[in-house]
Amino acid sequence: MSPQPQMIQCYEAIRAALKQRGGESSHEDGQDPSLAPSGDTMGTAPLTQADSQPSPVSPQVSQSPSESRSHSQSDTQSQDPTTPSGTPTFDEASLQSLSAQQLMNELVSPYPSETLAIIAKRLRILLASTQSLEACVQSTIDSGKLPDIVPLLACTDCIELQYEVCWIFTNIASGTSSQTQAVVEAGACPNLVKLLQSPVTKLCEQAAWCLGNISGDGCELRDMLLEFNVLETLLSLIAVGPSMIVANLAWVVSNFYRFVSPTRLPFEKIEMGIDPLCTCLEKFGNNGETAENCLWALCYIAESEESLHDRLLTRCTDYILQHSSVLPAVRMLGFLLSEYPDATQHFADAGALPVVARHLNATKGPTREAAAKSLAGICQHGSDEVITSLMLLEVGSDPVPRFMVSRLGAEGRRLAESYVLKALENLFQKSIEQPIQEIMSMPSLAPQLVRALSSRYSSGDEDVLIPLLNVIDHVLRHSRDQGLDIRIEFMNAGGSGLLEDYSEDPRYSFAHPQISFLLSEYDLVTC
Repeated sequence: MSPQPQMIQCYEAIRAALKQRGGESSHEDGQDPSLAPSGDTMGTAPLTQADSQPSPVSPQVSQSPSESRSHSQSDTQSQDPTTPSGTPTFDEASLQSLSAQQLMNELVSPYPSETLAIIAKRLRILLASTQSLEACVQSTIDSGKLPDIVPLLACTDCIELQYEVCWIFTNIASGTSSQTQAVVEAGACPNLVKLLQSPVTKLCEQAAWCLGNISGDGCELRDMLLEFNVLETLLSLIAVGPSMIVANLAWVVSNFYRFVSPTRLPFEKIEMGIDPLCTCLEKFGNNGETAENCLWALCYIAESEESLHDRLLTRCTDYILQHSSVLPAVRMLGFLLSEYPDATQHFADAGALPVVARHLNATKGPTREAAAKSLAGICQHGSDEVITSLMLLEVGSDPVPRFMVSRLGAEGRRLAESYVLKALENLFQKSIEQPIQEIMSMPSLAPQLVRALSSRYSSGDEDVLIPLLNVIDHVLRHSRDQGLDIRIEFMNAGGSGLLEDYSEDPRYSFAHPQISFLLSEYDLVTC
């Protein structure tokens, strides 16, 4: 039986690619098959490039579809009882014992497309399930055959072949930077971009996975993909669907906006993302993963382009508050409140103050940090009325001011404590009466300040120590002005001795002038 015309085209494309690389390769019988695991893991999601987001925390990824046809040996034999002259005989059962390099050799042999799809599926499963994943991926690259299987991405006569080969490239691109680079150097990107526009949903999604892994590797590969208009294509797709793959598409978009160093996207590329991402939130925001990935992208846009803050406030406030349980929304809120003075009154009017208070005691450290940044921004830029409104709220069973003091010196994230200290400093500088009275009436105030001094002694952290010394100055000054005895409590708790230790330690030379002032101004020198 002769192959169909489309199959012949596929053979010719493969043979042409092989000739360009120096001739057709044969099966390597001597390869060690020990890497091949047993069983089929079709439901395993493609591997993705690891995310340390945001930076931020990396967005969660969904499982890829598992619609691939199941082919048995008898099915293959009935479809292809005879082979064209010179075509190797195919034995599906033998695939289970082949290594990655041997499977690559099989994959560039002139089998019919349906047979190649079975081989590609076996290689994809091997890449996804092997115990020595990185070594197996590297073995696939070292075969030298990656450029030879790129034409299979364009074999439109067999969707399953396109799908499985695309998944192979996805798993390779999820590896190390050099392995991701190998996918690019093999010339896969133009065909992946074409598949991104495929009417076949699973091909579009699998191509998006692969392009997401490539763009997530860093600025260089991301910028290379811009030459293929990948970002424009993605933004047009997330605004219209299909809904089942929008979450994945939004994750890929967020990878494009994630990196600002060493190079950042051109302004027009940054600006063009706002409207499609907001449209996606409006249409598909009821899906939690879609909403989170869109908000990550918008958060990166806010952090990379100051001139867009006003527009982001107008477009994104409702989405931030609607999805305030996820980290990117809280992080975006904190960034805008701390960096954009006009945001404070805007978010207060929109009802954001309870969101800030609630997340100050969040379980996850990055969320607490983002909420503390919001707190610092409100205390810096907010009106007395807005600040007082926030301070009247409770975190757990404590008013916000008492909770702030209780967190000083506690185990946790350094940045969160520095933001809380800056918020306290701004409260005293602005002489906001209500929270200051609440703070000064705390019996544990002096011990908490000493605990904070003690807990940071070994860190040498200027971002925490300087605002902490400023807060101590404000507390002692206010205590003296009001005739309170916090100075004695501070000394009895060991505060004077700690300040003297700091003053004699060369690691803290940046703070020595301020420490000397405190010791002399409030007569804290011990005998």
